[in-house]
Amino acid sequence: MKTWVKTGMLFGAMLLVSPQVALAQNAPADEAAGVVTGVATYRERIAMPKDAVFEATLADVSKTDAPAETLGTAVMENPGNPPYHFSITYDPRRIVENHAYAVRATIKIGDQLAFTSDTTHPAITRGNGKEVNILLKSAARQKTATETGNAHGKVPLENTTWKATRVNDKDVVANENRRAPYILLQTADHRVAGSGGCNRITGTYSVEKQTIHFGPMASTMMACPSGMDIEKDFLQALDQAHTWKIQGNELELYGEDGGLLVRFEASETK
Repeated sequence: MKTWVKTGMLFGAMLLVSPQVALAQNAPADEAAGVVTGVATYRERIAMPKDAVFEATLADVSKTDAPAETLGTAVMENPGNPPYHFSITYDPRRIVENHAYAVRATIKIGDQLAFTSDTTHPAITRGNGKEVNILLKSAARQKTATETGNAHGKVPLENTTWKATRVNDKDVVANENRRAPYILLQTADHRVAGSGGCNRITGTYSVEKQTIHFGPMASTMMACPSGMDIEKDFLQALDQAHTWKIQGNELELYGEDGGLLVRFEASETK
C-alpha cells in the first residue's frame, strides 16, 4: 500500500509537471525577439508591377562618420499596391539605450529605385515607440527636382560639404576650440551627415525645386566648452528650413517667412 501511494504520488507529480515541460520545449525560438511594425504608402496613383520589391530596414543611425548598422529587414516581393504592412524582427540584445535607431523603406522595380522614404522615422529608444508610419516619395521626382535646383548655382547642392558662416544673425567664427557647423547632403540615400560644431549629426532630407526639408536630426551627446549655443541655433535652423538658394559658392537656407536662417560656404568634401 505504501509503495502504491508513493507511485501514485509520483505519477500525479509527473502529470502536473509534464505540461510545463512540454510548453518549454515547444516555445518558439524567437519569442524574445523584438519587433518594429509599420505601414508604408505613397500618394501617387501608380500600380506596382510584379517585379517590384518593397524593403523596410531598421538601422542604428548613431554614428554619423560610419555607415548605418542594419539590425533587421523586412522584404516583400511583388507587394501589390499600398498600404504595405510590415514587421521587422531584431535582437534586443543589440539595442543600446543612448543610441538612435530609425526605419527607412524603399520600393525597387527591377534594379531601379522607384520610391523611398525621405525623412527619418525614429524607433525604440529616446522616447520613441515600435510603430512607424512612412510616406514614400517618388525617387524620380526627387532626382529631377535636385537637378533643376543645381542649375541655379555653380556648386551642386548635393555631395558638397557646406560649412556654416552665419546662423540667424550671428557670424560663425571657427578657431582651435570651436569648429564651424557643416552639412553634407548625400544623394545615394538622401541622408545628411555633418556636425553642429560640437556633436556629429545625421538625418534625412528632401528637395523639390527650391523647397528643402530636413528630417529629425540625431546627434551625439558630447558637451563642449564653447559653441553649444551656435549648435542649438544651427539644428533649430535646419528644422525650420523651407527654401534654398545657391549664389556662387554660397548656399543660403530660408524659413517660411523668407528670413535667412543659415549661410554656408562650399568647402572641401570630408
